[in-house]
Amino acid sequence: MFRIQELGLHWFVGATKLWRNSMKRTLIYFTLFILITLMNKAHSVLYVIHDEGLNDSVLFTLDEPYDLVIVNRYPGHDIEALAAHPQNEELLVAASGDNTDKPGYLYQVNPQTGKLTEIGNTGFAEIEGLSFKADGTLWAWAKGKGLIKVDIQTGAGKLIFPSKIKMEDITWKDDEVLYLAQGTDLWKYDGQGLERACDLSTYTEGKHIEALEMLADNSLLVGMHGQPTLLKLSVMSLNPCFILNGPDIPTEHSDIEGIAYSKFRPITLWKPGRWPDIIEPGMPTDVVFSVSVSGRVDNLPPSLFLEEFTQGIPTQIGLLHDNGTDGDMAANDFAYGGQFSIKKMEEGEYCYRVRLGETISVMSCLWVVSFPTSPVSSSKESVLVKFTDETSVSRMKEIVSAEGATVLGTIPSLNLLQIPVEAGTLQKVVARFEKYPEVKSARPNILYPEPEPLVPIFPEDLGLSDPQNLPQAVNFPNDPEFLRQDSLKQIRANEAWYIARGNIPVTVIDTGVDANHPDLAGKVMEGWNFEEDNENTDDVISYCEVGKRWD
Repeated sequence: MFRIQELGLHWFVGATKLWRNSMKRTLIYFTLFILITLMNKAHSVLYVIHDEGLNDSVLFTLDEPYDLVIVNRYPGHDIEALAAHPQNEELLVAASGDNTDKPGYLYQVNPQTGKLTEIGNTGFAEIEGLSFKADGTLWAWAKGKGLIKVDIQTGAGKLIFPSKIKMEDITWKDDEVLYLAQGTDLWKYDGQGLERACDLSTYTEGKHIEALEMLADNSLLVGMHGQPTLLKLSVMSLNPCFILNGPDIPTEHSDIEGIAYSKFRPITLWKPGRWPDIIEPGMPTDVVFSVSVSGRVDNLPPSLFLEEFTQGIPTQIGLLHDNGTDGDMAANDFAYGGQFSIKKMEEGEYCYRVRLGETISVMSCLWVVSFPTSPVSSSKESVLVKFTDETSVSRMKEIVSAEGATVLGTIPSLNLLQIPVEAGTLQKVVARFEKYPEVKSARPNILYPEPEPLVPIFPEDLGLSDPQNLPQAVNFPNDPEFLRQDSLKQIRANEAWYIARGNIPVTVIDTGVDANHPDLAGKVMEGWNFEEDNENTDDVISYCEVGKRWD
């Protein structure tokens, strides 16, 4: 065992192995362990796509020190490829052909919400890998066809190098050499031809490679099928093959299909009120901005520059800090924050980004808009109008104004407006809004009439201990455990049952449920376990075996 010190890095070398091949040439292989940080750029971030099933995908971010955040889920989308633009915050994905409606389509991804926006059809059914060159051109591997170049404006693909070899992913090392993965082998394409370069089975322990990405420090990230970690390799040479093995990076997901390294991080903004991303014209409004970075406390800058970027002109409006003051929530938590008073007289979109010498964040925008409000009572008949995710707030206002309507209430996270029926019938108001392509749905807002007071309220008031003996009109459940569940009494559940009378789906956000409970058996719909990232919604925390009761 010995140590090599160069350029501030410490390399520990050991386990030297010698043998002769059939050509009687001596080959020397070193196993090296390199102690380095995950990413050199303090503001960089990794986007990772995970195959949840045959045609379900999950997008998450991975940050130093390996914090994993799920951005979005895509049921019905078999996303096999992912790439980040080297010159801006644009993030693109491509769909494959496993049971999807639009195989081979290219999509733009909102880095903050994960929302997909269709760009177009590549013309190739299965895209197995995406990678940008430094010049901003996009390249892909089409299954059974070969290497293609993709127009990022239309999605159209053009075959550049025909090949029947099934590659799982691609990544440009620079503008001259493209790395490709097949099985446990690393291939290279130099613009002239395609050849197998290195066998990585020693590093992958025989597991097949499904994802590749080149980092800013020229390290190669490798994702493998059935392995919940990423490998970080330094490819020193391909002829002969000389690779340095770095630390594993945990991901918690074992079917990584694509990795994208981006130097642009999402920036979030928030303000109090019913629309967190809308401010009233002419009204000074306190807005909180924040952006998270990666790195070490001793190498992070004291502040970042916040810019307003409107109509193509950037204007610095202040600084974001990580010192626990000046609007920042906590010191040295890798999250820079600040609070600023924003006042705009003209309606429109105003966007913001963070800089540190160069732009380091995705742009986030505020809308300055004022909806026509309604003075009518909330008890009046109304329609719930839900707009598509792509519909801007200004367009919503245009539609409301065009119909001569007003807004009674809003649910911003759902793009939903409550429109009172001020003229005409409920059905006519629904029909008027349904004609717009931006309207996903328009439904009557159903209000249940308040019933006559229910007396007595609880079975013990009747002197009964068995719910089976309750009068039918009282509308108590026939749950034999009802009397022992104090929480139902506290939330006045029986009064809700008296009003609604059943047959209404209810969403429960909790540590889980006992699906075998007599009241729930055969009635629980499919849910999701966000803690363990699976479909098992059985409660393993609050249910106590002793006494068979719920906390």
